[in-house]
Amino acid sequence: MKAAFNFETRVLAAFAAAVLVVAGLAFATWKMSQDAVVAARRVSHTHEVLESLDHIKADSLQIELSTQSYQLSGDAAQLAERDAAIAARETTLRRIQALTAANARQQERWMRLREVVDERLAIARRTELLRTTEGLTAASAYVASAPLQETRERLYQLFREMDEEELRLLDEHSAAQQRAGQIVVASGALSALALTALLGATYILIRRQLRATEASRQALAQSEENLSTTLHSIGDAVLATDTQGRITRMNPVAERLTGWPLAQAQGRSIDQVFRIIHEQTRAPAVVPVAQVLATGKTQALANRSVLISRDGHECPVADSAAPIRDVGGRVKGVVLVFRDVTLERQAERTIREHNELLEQGVRDRTAQLEASEKQLHLFIEHSPAAIAMLDRSMRYLKASHRWLTDYRLGEQDIIGRSHYDIFPDIPQRWKDIHRRCLGGAVEKREEDVFPRADGSTDWVRWEVRPWYTDQGDIGGLIMFSEVITERKHAEERITYLAYYDDLTGLPNRMLFKDRLSQAFIEANRKERLVGVMFMDIDHFKDVNDTLGHEVGNVLLQAVAGRLQGCLRPGDTVARFGGDEFAVVLADVGHVDDVVRVAQHVADGFKEPFDILGQELFVTFSIGITLYPFDDGDVDKLLRNADSAMYAAKATGRNGYRFYATAMTERATQHLALQTGLRRALERGEFILHYQPQLDIVSHRIIGVEALVRWQHPQKGLIPPAEFIPVAEESGLIVPLGEWALRTACLQAKAWQEQGVAFVHMAVNLSARQFREKEFSQRVLEILNETGLAPQYLELEITESILVDRLTSVSTILREFKQAGIMISLDDFGTGYSSLSYLKRFPIDKLKIDQSFVREVLTDANDASLVRAIIAMAQALGLKTIAEGVETRDHLDFLRTEGCDEIQGYHIARPLLAEQVTDLILQYNAGHCFGTMKQRV
Repeated sequence: MKAAFNFETRVLAAFAAAVLVVAGLAFATWKMSQDAVVAARRVSHTHEVLESLDHIKADSLQIELSTQSYQLSGDAAQLAERDAAIAARETTLRRIQALTAANARQQERWMRLREVVDERLAIARRTELLRTTEGLTAASAYVASAPLQETRERLYQLFREMDEEELRLLDEHSAAQQRAGQIVVASGALSALALTALLGATYILIRRQLRATEASRQALAQSEENLSTTLHSIGDAVLATDTQGRITRMNPVAERLTGWPLAQAQGRSIDQVFRIIHEQTRAPAVVPVAQVLATGKTQALANRSVLISRDGHECPVADSAAPIRDVGGRVKGVVLVFRDVTLERQAERTIREHNELLEQGVRDRTAQLEASEKQLHLFIEHSPAAIAMLDRSMRYLKASHRWLTDYRLGEQDIIGRSHYDIFPDIPQRWKDIHRRCLGGAVEKREEDVFPRADGSTDWVRWEVRPWYTDQGDIGGLIMFSEVITERKHAEERITYLAYYDDLTGLPNRMLFKDRLSQAFIEANRKERLVGVMFMDIDHFKDVNDTLGHEVGNVLLQAVAGRLQGCLRPGDTVARFGGDEFAVVLADVGHVDDVVRVAQHVADGFKEPFDILGQELFVTFSIGITLYPFDDGDVDKLLRNADSAMYAAKATGRNGYRFYATAMTERATQHLALQTGLRRALERGEFILHYQPQLDIVSHRIIGVEALVRWQHPQKGLIPPAEFIPVAEESGLIVPLGEWALRTACLQAKAWQEQGVAFVHMAVNLSARQFREKEFSQRVLEILNETGLAPQYLELEITESILVDRLTSVSTILREFKQAGIMISLDDFGTGYSSLSYLKRFPIDKLKIDQSFVREVLTDANDASLVRAIIAMAQALGLKTIAEGVETRDHLDFLRTEGCDEIQGYHIARPLLAEQVTDLILQYNAGHCFGTMKQRV
């Protein structure tokens, strides 16, 4: 013991020393982290100045373009756009002045920048005045004579000077930040060494604790096994009947005492199997089963009852009958519990016999009394039940060790003391029971609440009966009890978990279906409707993925509480698991009532939740179905509501949809398509087609776009519009996208090794892929595995990807850009087009959507949009590629406007790799030059 104590003392001392070392290193790390934070703030400050300069450049370009447009067209709308840009530029100028207040050189440049900006603004204002008052000719003449070019050069010279100054500061601050970071890393390494020692000490202590825990676990397992064995072979006899009093169940003890095997007793009347008589009168006694069925209350057997078995053997029995109830509380049968009380009767007879012997001489009576006392003591101490013996004044005479243990008492504290003094808060009903038993009654309960001496309570099974003196008088009471608190709590817990969700406390699917069935019955009786709402939290997976499951669980609990507050008291809300909830709207008069409830739920969730310091907004996709309109079966109605919920998700989420028969058909088709996709991935049914991309100036094919096609063995070639949305929704787009990227990179590398061409391989990315952990790392691994250099890979993203998860997407794109991969923005102008995206994200190329290119020759608006996109891209230093080019006229228009690249049927439709090889050789090697020259 002493050695173990010294060992643990040494371990704890090492533990304390490691803690002190870790604390010291942590303080040093914290100090250097503060320095790193200061450096990071300076880096952020410099980035902010650079971004502000970019804003002024863009706003100045917008002012010049709008002024020129007004000069040429006289359209007042152009002036509004120019004035908005002027206001934005003024705001940014003031912001730069404030940001560079501590830099004298930048302040001097700012003053010169202010002068040039005002000078060019005066020219713009003069141009506007002349155009308005004297017309286009006067305005054009003034513009021709104004020093626009000279001021533009001065303006951009100042931009370059200020950019260079800020970049110099950025390098200095970044170096400081890096030095601080290196020191933090060194401190972290030392902390790790100290932490290793700390963990070693902790491991030793935990190992010892685990041994003790394992011993406790084995003891608990043994206890559980003993409890199971006890329940199977319980000492009491148990009979169960149906509502007609016919036997349904018997345990082995009941079979032995009645003499009836279960197989022969089942279906027989209780009176035929369980025959009892009064011990003294020998008259038939009433079996209390009929009384229990009539009253629904527990009934005790008659006092001094004797059971006559099938073979005529007699056995004194005691106990009671209780109703068996279903989930709805209705009586569905009776359980009769009884036991052989032969030993108890023998004990009573023994006491009387010893009292009679006391009438013989004092010495004989004393000896017999001692023997009797000894037997009584042994009986009390060795009985499995807790036993106490009291006199008529309710003072304790004897108490078994089990009694003292169960009620946390000491023998010296109770012998000779009144029961009511020890238990001062005992309810009046207990006093009434004692009074009746002192009058000769025997009372018992299978389950009851009993107050402890310390004020707590226990669930007990008890019996109180009188004991008799030698003269046959009642000398006091004998109390038998068994504490069943743990069993009671276990039963309550099992019952709770069978019908309720453990996380939220809401009803689970089983209880929900039961209440829905009851609602059907009530609706049929009242000729009303029942509404079922199947609800799924939108984007809940993002909460778990980004904030963790702890936040997700707390959010589910908060959602459950708020959801209950949005519904009527008679409605039922349940959690089916995950982020799925369901609601029973009982007693509905009209469909509009359901709509109002759905809208009320949506309104109730407009306010955000504050979950562990995180502000979270919650919306639902809700599917609604009605009984009896949509179906009369519980399971089918739930499936219908589920289909409607998925329809609500498909239409944009944060809304509700009523069930329609077509939804089931679509759901079936959707499931079949999803299953087919999984098999297609396993069987390799996907192929890639490649559509060439042409450089307008050089007339050479400089890249191809990889397009996925599904070669179905029965249906043939399935277009992506049919299966890509299903792949996105099911998550299969992730393995499909990885396969497409790997296959495309291998093909590009093969063309290079074959000497065909070094062309860019453009591959489309899905928003779902950006949610995968280490997505960027996986892309770089594929490049490394296939051997394709990063500069020959072009990743196409859509504007919807930029809108979702801005911070993480920006980080991933910058990792791609740093590796040398080109980023192009697909379908530009069709979604959430914003100049801020082009400034915030490292975009290399804008892809003009074919919906603009198709009508560019006949629709002036489309032509203006294409010109504007090309001009904007040129001003920002971005390349442009137009898709959907189908004619020579389209090509000529795009060449005139300065577009860099084209893609479309005018060059070639999507082709297999072998066909693309021939086409690249024809274009780039000069074969069939005449034909190609005519086309380009």
